[in-house]
Amino acid sequence: MPIETFRASSMREALAMVRQRWGADAIVLSSRETVRRRYPWSRPVAETEVTAAAGGESPANSEPRAARLGQQVRELNEHLHLPSLEGASAACESLIDDLIVPPDFATPAEREAADRHPADGGATLSDALFRTFTWLIDADIDEEHARALLFEAQSAGVFDEPLADAARRERLARLIESQLRCSGGLGLDVQRKKTIALVGPTGVGKTTTIAKLAAGFHLGDQRRIGLVTLDTFRAGAVDQLRTFADVIGLPMRTASTPGELTSALDDFQDRDLVLIDTAGRSPRDELRIQELRDLLSDASIDEVHLVLSLAASHRTLASMVERFRVLRPTHLLLTKLDEAVQLGAIYSAARTIDLPLSHFATGQDVPDDLEPAVPARTADMIMGLQDLESRTRPRLPSPDAAGVRESPG
Repeated sequence: MPIETFRASSMREALAMVRQRWGADAIVLSSRETVRRRYPWSRPVAETEVTAAAGGESPANSEPRAARLGQQVRELNEHLHLPSLEGASAACESLIDDLIVPPDFATPAEREAADRHPADGGATLSDALFRTFTWLIDADIDEEHARALLFEAQSAGVFDEPLADAARRERLARLIESQLRCSGGLGLDVQRKKTIALVGPTGVGKTTTIAKLAAGFHLGDQRRIGLVTLDTFRAGAVDQLRTFADVIGLPMRTASTPGELTSALDDFQDRDLVLIDTAGRSPRDELRIQELRDLLSDASIDEVHLVLSLAASHRTLASMVERFRVLRPTHLLLTKLDEAVQLGAIYSAARTIDLPLSHFATGQDVPDDLEPAVPARTADMIMGLQDLESRTRPRLPSPDAAGVRESPG
């Protein structure tokens, strides 16, 4: 059996190389993280190293799997120059340690449980585990979160019985559903007014999201809405929101100081919902973020929704959360789902950002392309069981005459 070692900058790239070389039936023997220097004076570069072999069932390779294992181990032993058959067997199972059981928190009992394969007594790495891990990486779930999810799934018995891949993804979706924190929208109370501010970096679509929320609650639910904009810095931002407010008949106020904001909120005491649009801030502009915190701190605001684009990288999202934590956000609102590589990124965002998900912006149309985050549908989108067009969308009168579509703000 030919065996090769593949090196790449990430697990995703390494697995892609394995599949390109050996196809979907490849057998992964081991994986590890390494650091190398191209030259002695160059900066060290992190790499993922995967050792894999050709797999699959064919007339020439149709003997029982248990019988093939001995030959695989002997060839691996020869390839790696290991001193004993036991050493080669341990190398065969090393991916279970690296991939399924995160070493930082796995107990010896958990490692022992992970090493037992339900179908063949732990003799080799489950093909189902490898296929599922590959699928999670392709779905744009961060590698660390994919490993943790598989460990949790194995502990929950997801891999205890033979299932088709689609059925196993359904089981994983229900596991994810139990983990997600979703508010299911804004949750308006008919007994009291709610004031909500949207904050976040530039370019994530806060102003358009405000328009979608306002139109949905006003035109669809017949709620009394008030709009306040603090975005007096960006050229045309006030005019954009004012034009929208005029088209559907909503009152709007502008404010640039704490006193003006308090006065604007006092004017909207009879409103069911007050939505506050804020200027986008660069995550690196700590002074501007502090100014926004001071502006909001004295106002009676019920919820602060941090608006982030799912099209951003996982590392960028994590960095933005740290920068905007000073604003004390209560919820996470994800936009630009239609621009994301895969919707699995929602899962990594939810595990990285310890905030309940409130809404998803799924396109450019106002007010249709906004939906509340609910655990079941969110889990199905993460696992590819539903797409953005799966839900039944209410068709509301759209203020297209105002030209309110997805914008940089």
